[in-house]
Amino acid sequence: MAHNIKNKNVIFTILTLFIVSFSIYSILTYIDSKQDMEYLKSKNIQQLNNLHSSIQENLENQLKSRINFILHLNKRNEKIDAINNNDQKALFELFSPHFESLKGQINGFSIMQIFDTKGISLIRLHDSNNHSDDLSQFRACVKDVIQNPRSCTFFEVGKNGLALRHITPIRNDENKIIAFLELGVTPYVFAKQIQNIFDSKSYFFIKDEFAVSNNKNKLSTFGYSLCTLCSSKDEFIDDIAQTINLNNKEHDDIKYGHKTYSIFEKSIYDALGQEIGKIVIFNDISSYTDQLQTLILKSIILLIGTLIASYILLNGYIKKIFDKLNFSKFLLNNINDEIYVVSTDDLSIMDVNERACITLGYTYIEIKNLKLSDFTHSYNNEIQIDWYKKVNELKQKHFIISREIHARKDGQTFPVESNISYIKTDTKEFMLLVSRDITNQIEMENKINQKAKELQRLNTIISKSALYTTTDLNGNITYISEAFANLTGYDKDYLIGKNHRVFKHDSMQKEFFDTLWSTISNNQRFVGEVKNYRKDGTSYWTKIVIDPIFDDNGQKIGYSSYRENITDKKELEYISSHDALTGIYNRREFVKRLQAQIKSASRYNEKFGFIILDIDYFKKINDTYGHQVGDEVLITLSNIIKENLRADDFFARWGGEEFVIIAKYSDIKSLEELVHKLQNKISIASFAPVPRVNCSFGLTIYKDGDNDESIVKRADKALYLAKENGRNRYEIG
Repeated sequence: MAHNIKNKNVIFTILTLFIVSFSIYSILTYIDSKQDMEYLKSKNIQQLNNLHSSIQENLENQLKSRINFILHLNKRNEKIDAINNNDQKALFELFSPHFESLKGQINGFSIMQIFDTKGISLIRLHDSNNHSDDLSQFRACVKDVIQNPRSCTFFEVGKNGLALRHITPIRNDENKIIAFLELGVTPYVFAKQIQNIFDSKSYFFIKDEFAVSNNKNKLSTFGYSLCTLCSSKDEFIDDIAQTINLNNKEHDDIKYGHKTYSIFEKSIYDALGQEIGKIVIFNDISSYTDQLQTLILKSIILLIGTLIASYILLNGYIKKIFDKLNFSKFLLNNINDEIYVVSTDDLSIMDVNERACITLGYTYIEIKNLKLSDFTHSYNNEIQIDWYKKVNELKQKHFIISREIHARKDGQTFPVESNISYIKTDTKEFMLLVSRDITNQIEMENKINQKAKELQRLNTIISKSALYTTTDLNGNITYISEAFANLTGYDKDYLIGKNHRVFKHDSMQKEFFDTLWSTISNNQRFVGEVKNYRKDGTSYWTKIVIDPIFDDNGQKIGYSSYRENITDKKELEYISSHDALTGIYNRREFVKRLQAQIKSASRYNEKFGFIILDIDYFKKINDTYGHQVGDEVLITLSNIIKENLRADDFFARWGGEEFVIIAKYSDIKSLEELVHKLQNKISIASFAPVPRVNCSFGLTIYKDGDNDESIVKRADKALYLAKENGRNRYEIG
């Protein structure tokens, strides 16, 4: 009896340890699976957030670039006049082509409006019959932009629903704001792109205090209403909207039908920085939750079965060792994995569990007469598995994990992952294979890989649009975006390893690059504007932002740089400061330089001279030879004077046939020497068909208390005196 009691205690101890271990394993497996699901959910939310930000940034950039074209590169003067004159017909004719073009270029584009600096609508291209109303009375965003003029992008709710809007000031040639241009895009494009990429449902909800519609049938929930003009209302949102409190930061997953959804929300703001609503995205996570529920159910069933067996053993009589072995086999037969005991000598099947028989479709006797190689094939479509090599590998490592294809009796195949252990007794050597059907796992891996490819595609899109490079510590290129390579005209592969000096323009000063390297060498951000060469020799301007790159240990390993193509901006700056005919500086730029020179002279007690000159009898030249010859005379004279001035001197066209010169650090004597030099160069120059060209000069120097008007007036009087005294001479004022 004592012996029997001892056996009973042994069985009880073993089963108790098994139950505890199984329970711990089940709990840990559940926790691990739960963490995996939460991780995948967080990754999806992060990807959705990044995608939303990318879509909004892309729309903002599109609107900004189109505004630049509309306001600066196409019939600018006519548009300014039409705005100043409040000419409705002209405004419609000038701006409606842009409106129609943008509707085809930007998906969801639907709003174009111009209003003046008081907020009065001059024209609505999207509602041409409705204008002249005071927008500032019912649109706080417009009122704020008028009071604090700026370019801004924001969401706003109007009678046509929610829209992403961009407002920018319209300036005249004196840089004075005369009106504002507003463009808008329906946010439906957000929902559509998110649904196309992530197969998610997305809806826009507006805070009730900002909602325009008073429809009693509107869908509301906890202070928010569904924007039916920018989100499609369907049965799904009708059923679950009332259960969602958008005032909460976090939301529990919801069940709808046979599917489970995680909820991600992102606030949207108006121009005042007020939250006016949210975009709510419902991401289908049914596949994750179903797996987790299946795991829980299987664990509970298996645990209950174990507890029942343990209860019977603990409350029954002493069982023989054979009963114990049968019970162990019962457990093996009822788990979901296939178990095979295989001889290492000839791969013959020594034993299998019931799951293996059910899965392969053979009876226990049939499968015992097979070899492992009869129903196991290579996962990678090899001709056959080298079992000799695999067995030797197993004997060395004692444990390996391998993926194969198993073939059922009816010919169907399915993938498995096998944990293979090498076991050696005193008389036998064999392999123990625990194989699991991984069909669902592979489907999940394929979905993940597909999502990864989609993300890679998005990265490729960014590479094609962002001007981005990375370099090592010496400025040698380690990565270059496709967009920047296209801008430079070089092949990407060619530029890898090349130094940024390959783009350097001759006009860039050494001091610029000294400052650049000094800044980034001290681990600070550098921001500047740089002119570079393309491969074909043409030049371009970019605004560049350079930041240091650090590795995981905090060591600086290189630099990253983002660029903005500002070539058009620089060209506009050149046009605004240079005379179109002669290419020298214009009067506007000259006045700015003269005022700056007067301030410097007053502060540092510096001397400088001022010369104004006029071509004698220029009207006669135009009348005799025509204005084209007159223009050539102006160009030739400008080149002669420019070539004979010092680098510090400043030369500009004052207007008509008059020119002005600022001669730094000069007195009257040096001014007279300069005039004699210019008279000599002009007298020997060819102005054909004009036989001879002479000039009269008025000279003066800066005096304490001078301003730009007084010094110009004094030199102009001297010029007038030179004209009175016979021309082709100079006088001092």
